[in-house]
Amino acid sequence: NGKNSPENSRTEKITSTESAAETIVKTETKEPVPITTRPSKKFYIGLVGGANVTTIKMQDVKEVGSDFGFIAGYKFSRGWSIEAGILSSRKYYYSDGEYLNNPKIYLPPNTKITAVQGDCRMIEIPLVLKYDFGYKKAHNWFATAGISSFLMKQEDYAYDYYYTLS
Repeated sequence: NGKNSPENSRTEKITSTESAAETIVKTETKEPVPITTRPSKKFYIGLVGGANVTTIKMQDVKEVGSDFGFIAGYKFSRGWSIEAGILSSRKYYYSDGEYLNNPKIYLPPNTKITAVQGDCRMIEIPLVLKYDFGYKKAHNWFATAGISSFLMKQEDYAYDYYYTLS
């Protein structure tokens, strides 16, 4: 766009009161307004949800858990934001008995645990730093790093075991 392009100029038509035949046309050219690349700071809220997989020592995954909740964030510079939220989480666990080491479990003599399955329901409170990159019209990529607090609501465990009489 040049300085005298139609987007950057305007024309005013002024009619003199002294004579109807006398018309003055004045053209003003405006300088282009520079576009700033500094993003505006803004707050946002959203819904989150997804599947989660929990494994102990990279053993089999028996069931897939879920997370659902709300987040709130503040974008403080280009690509960077901080987010906090509250989520309802359900996690499922499985482990071979050889990895179970809990001295608080009462076991009768000559008993061996062969497997443990469990699930728990928790409230998760995450606080993360987020970086957005790879912007496209239909999508963008992001990376996050942060911490979470978990509040246990309910937990259930089922043990597979065998025992001998001798």
